[in-house]
Amino acid sequence: AAVQPIFRDAMVARIGRRVGHTRLALDLGCGLGDWTRAYLDFADAALGVDINAHFLGVAERGASDAGLAARCRFSRSSLTDPTSVRPAGLIALGSCVQYLEDADVDALFARVADAQRPRDVLYLRSTVTTALSRPFATPGGRYRAASFYEDRLQTLGYRLVERTSSATVLCEALTGGDRPERNDVQSLVAAVLSAPVWAARQLLRRSDFLNWIWVKGPRRSSGASHTDGWAAGSPA
Repeated sequence: AAVQPIFRDAMVARIGRRVGHTRLALDLGCGLGDWTRAYLDFADAALGVDINAHFLGVAERGASDAGLAARCRFSRSSLTDPTSVRPAGLIALGSCVQYLEDADVDALFARVADAQRPRDVLYLRSTVTTALSRPFATPGGRYRAASFYEDRLQTLGYRLVERTSSATVLCEALTGGDRPERNDVQSLVAAVLSAPVWAARQLLRRSDFLNWIWVKGPRRSSGASHTDGWAAGSPA
């Protein structure tokens, strides 16, 4: 709980540098909505989607308390529902795909690819296995190889621009090494701090938490049209 806001803000800053500005950020599997609100740093509006009604209630109250209700809205939907995806300059999949079956991941990725234009950004965060472990499942989700996600998104026309461990993002944020103007000393300190955290996850948990930032390439043949903002459907 203490480090989550630091990690979130650092990761959102990284995403924002890739996005620049967009009219709509779509946060799929938004949970309590704190990431959804954070995307307003570079988006005119943000829409969070989740299946958990309690989470959405907390998210709506958070947006209202922050005075952001007009720009930050929430909708209840399953990620397996085709209507959960709509066109957006940023589509975020934060810590949710590990709860889906393989076929559902494929279907979701295809809908996301069809909804985005060239140069739109996709952010993906998920647990993955390490080289020391085969894919496995727990009550907390499915631990797949990173290549499971990377191969699929590359096939759908996405170009990987950043892949970073959550531990590295956090350590760089704590030392200032995540900023474009970082110096060599900051980068070295961040690397030294993140190394034991990364090693512990590899050896003890057989897993890692990865963050990918992707940019959409030229559009595949599709009849989908692109509409930013709320026009693509009014959220609940």
